[in-house]
Amino acid sequence: MTIILVDKQPITRLGLRLLFRGLFKQANIMEFECLNQVKDLCSTTSQTILVLGFYNSDKTPHIRYIISAVQKFPLASIIVYDDNSDDPLVFKYFQIGISGYLAKQSSLHELSYCINDVVSGKKYIPVNILLHDHKNDLKNNPFQRVIPSQKLSFQEYEIATYLGKGMRNAWIARKLQIKPTTVSYYKYKIFKKLNVSNILKLGELMESDSYSYKEKIT
Repeated sequence: MTIILVDKQPITRLGLRLLFRGLFKQANIMEFECLNQVKDLCSTTSQTILVLGFYNSDKTPHIRYIISAVQKFPLASIIVYDDNSDDPLVFKYFQIGISGYLAKQSSLHELSYCINDVVSGKKYIPVNILLHDHKNDLKNNPFQRVIPSQKLSFQEYEIATYLGKGMRNAWIARKLQIKPTTVSYYKYKIFKKLNVSNILKLGELMESDSYSYKEKIT
């Protein structure tokens, strides 16, 4: 496996190198300050992970940078490591061809999940971005939450998250602008799909979940 780290900050590259080395001891890890340095120095295969570090101060539009990376390295799995935790173009990045997205404020724990999911062929996007974007057209959302051995729809997952945190049906209904009876209906479906019998068990399951995603099969 080849791992290519592209980030203008040496300290960020060092941190990523140490993390990747701990996860993949035999990997060939390469570091560059910018994407242009990569093209003549290495070739990519399906076993290549390309990490692109973005900053709010970057002069080149990130979407143009991603398009360039996908065109130059079509076989590589691309992870965007972004300084902006609220980028409105995240879903567009996935449509262009990236495999994972994570904010630089994320914990090492979540970064490890992201890396492992991308290496195993899944897509990864943080749960907070999906929840923040829940009012968009979900049919165009290329992700579906993966709960151990079960799949929830996006709205089921969102309601399960609130239920697991102890929120009451009436509060969830106001938050999501739906009827309390609709929340009750989804609650029944969630319990059945996840094979749990009470809120405590649901909360434990949601808390222990790995925040991993896979492409929705339609």
